[in-house]
Amino acid sequence: MLNKFNPAPEAISARLELQRNFIDARLEKFGRTLEKYDAKVLRLRHKSSTHAVQDEARNNFQAFFKTLHAVRACECCGLEVKGLQRAHHENTSRPEMVSAVIERLCDAGEEIADVSCVIREFLKDHKHVPIWLLCTQCHRAYDTKPPPLGPT
Repeated sequence: MLNKFNPAPEAISARLELQRNFIDARLEKFGRTLEKYDAKVLRLRHKSSTHAVQDEARNNFQAFFKTLHAVRACECCGLEVKGLQRAHHENTSRPEMVSAVIERLCDAGEEIADVSCVIREFLKDHKHVPIWLLCTQCHRAYDTKPPPLGPT
């Protein structure tokens, strides 16, 4: 059984500071990449709006954060492998983050939004959610939710 990846508070603070600086600098340049989504409009209150933007959110997340870390080994077990995966801190999932962006836009009175706006806000939200580079096995273990307590 793998040890549960549990970064120290100082590591979390340092990672967030790194990400904030990176996101602020990179968004300026990455905006041109997002322009291709300006013509794609989402009806924010429609049930399928979160699902409709998931692929674009995943692809842009991977492209956006590709150069963030120079880590070559899993931050949990230390295994050096190609293709480390980006793991959101403490089971914060991409779908949940996209849903939160859409909810905020709806709460602000928006009915429709460009997909580029949703993706941009999704990327900005990573200023508050650390991203860790883990091997596949550690990522799976890290994302596994603990079983509920009490009788079943």
